[in-house]
Amino acid sequence: MWKRKILVIESSAADYAEIEEILGETYELRRAEPETREVFTRIREQKPDLILLDTRLPGEGFFQITEAITGNADTAEIPVVFIDAEGKRGSLERGFKLGCADYVRKPFEPDIMRSKISTQIELYGYRHKMEELLAAERQKVMQVTLEAIAAIAKTEEAKDSYTNAHSERVADTSVKIAKKLGWSEEKVEKLRYQALLHDIGKIGIPDRILNKHKNLTEKEYGIMKQHVKIGADILKNLSTMEGLEEGALYHHERWDGKGYLSGKKREEIPEAARIIAVADTYDAMSFERIYRGSFDESHVTEEIRCGRGTQFDPKVADALLSILAEQSDAQKN
Repeated sequence: MWKRKILVIESSAADYAEIEEILGETYELRRAEPETREVFTRIREQKPDLILLDTRLPGEGFFQITEAITGNADTAEIPVVFIDAEGKRGSLERGFKLGCADYVRKPFEPDIMRSKISTQIELYGYRHKMEELLAAERQKVMQVTLEAIAAIAKTEEAKDSYTNAHSERVADTSVKIAKKLGWSEEKVEKLRYQALLHDIGKIGIPDRILNKHKNLTEKEYGIMKQHVKIGADILKNLSTMEGLEEGALYHHERWDGKGYLSGKKREEIPEAARIIAVADTYDAMSFERIYRGSFDESHVTEEIRCGRGTQFDPKVADALLSILAEQSDAQKN
């Protein structure tokens, strides 16, 4: 039969035996010596639903261990119930101030002890379940919001057959680069949305500039550059994904600081934007645009290589070049 887990931090074997007699039939108990490193090792191994901690540990052991547990983001949510034998007001207050959920007295009163332990474990379970439900709801809201924005961006992009599907291709290439660089799945997924929406600010640029067949005038180019700020303004207030605006705002920055709008350089530019910058340039050269034709793969590859260390983060450029080389070898075989 599956049982809830309790980690008992107790230096007295006799006291632990008494606790085991009271709680052992209902819960799975594990004992840890009152030493912070061992306690955290046990927590990682057991993943307890509650920690039962004796105040009568050597020196300041109780307070040190409690503070370590409640002050650590990975363990702070686990309810801590402390065992008090003296009933001193100061000790009780300090225990609660450190974040303990409740206490039990010595000598133990079995029924009261079981009731308190049961209540805290049930509350912990309910809280855990509520957090899971809230996380699922937040994920749904984020998905709907991002899909709505992506649909708007795609509608705008579809006005120009030359850039249709550009953002999707940039997102795909960005994801490949990030995976090559060893990014986590969570970071890669966020990057995908950042890349997908990197040009959303073009919604605010007049069609006469977006669709102009000739070179832009200096004034028109100044207006076009504003698409990065417009895009960032659209995305920055979306609480569903922090930093979503970084791709839009910084994808035209350069490694050497000669990009726009902020003139950031090197690691000042968020890594996601550095990846999108390379992917964006690669796609822009690989496909036909309203003002020019596309370039062949060898020319595009050489341009990326020449841009490493000036226009592009060398590490990111090398990742894309490696991907392109692998694709080329696969086609030959």
